[in-house]
Amino acid sequence: MARWPKDLEGAVLPNGWRVTVVETPRPYVEQTWFHLYALDAHGHRSREALFSGLFSAGRASEHIAGWVDGTLYDTLSFPCGDHPVSLGEEVLLEAARLLGRLVPPGGRLWLAYETFDRPSELHERTQQDLARGVPLALTPIGLLLVASGCWAGLRDWYIPEGGREGPRKLQGNKPLHAEHAQKRRRQLLEEVEAFVQRHLSDAEVTRRFTQLQQLLANE
Repeated sequence: MARWPKDLEGAVLPNGWRVTVVETPRPYVEQTWFHLYALDAHGHRSREALFSGLFSAGRASEHIAGWVDGTLYDTLSFPCGDHPVSLGEEVLLEAARLLGRLVPPGGRLWLAYETFDRPSELHERTQQDLARGVPLALTPIGLLLVASGCWAGLRDWYIPEGGREGPRKLQGNKPLHAEHAQKRRRQLLEEVEAFVQRHLSDAEVTRRFTQLQQLLANE
């Protein structure tokens, strides 16, 4: 498990890109704003961040586990290119796994499914699925939370902050231990399977269910 965002420096994505980390310290010693950028095969850094968010190492003295809260994007552009590059599913899954390395057992990961600055098919498809009642774990961002290892107690939430509302997001928790993971895994699959049985004619739903099973089996 990575202890701090900088530990992700140099991580390799499935398409051969490497991750580079930019941090902005916070007043709290256990927290930092951080951005994950991609370096292409020529060493050019992406114009935009692959992920932007807040990291907290937690406070052991207060029994607060570490967490990450931010936005993962599905397109990037580079100085040498004319158009944004859409990131494939495998790249996004690996990026989610990297974020999961920052979260300890009992910690939390929030991934936004609403953006105010960059259009995102990933976020739009998640919003559409939630609107039609698809279980959180079968939405595009829900599957990324599963890949990250933070899938226990999935929650869709949005908290108003007096006119300073942040983006809507999904929350996932990392299981405390193997026994906890086994129990929550069984519950999750039972809940999702009930929905899948009612939508067997939906090829995308069944594909994602198979993917969910595979991700959980690799936990």
